[in-house]
Amino acid sequence: VFDLVNNTYLSAFTIFIAHFEPLPLSNSNFDSNTFLLYPNPSTNAFVVQCATTAYEKTTLTLFDMLGKKIHQQPLTSNQTTITTANFAKGIYVVKITSDENRVVIKKLVIE
Repeated sequence: VFDLVNNTYLSAFTIFIAHFEPLPLSNSNFDSNTFLLYPNPSTNAFVVQCATTAYEKTTLTLFDMLGKKIHQQPLTSNQTTITTANFAKGIYVVKITSDENRVVIKKLVIE
């Protein structure tokens, strides 16, 4: 094996071993049970309700089924109402993201 840094041949191999701790996808303060969407199906508006203070520094993003971002706003309280009167009928994906990049995904039907 040739060492390009030192321009020498190596007779032994160096083995690098790394241990990575996986990051949890959610924790007790930020998971799918923390956030409720209602009414679902929705007609003119829906409410995002948070059971804890996990809404702080949290952003809600609404996507259509093609992945196009339709709406985005920060959650500013434990109960936020979002108007859907201008959205087309259909199925949407609601993505709630914390400032630590923790994510909760919910499905929303708009009639």
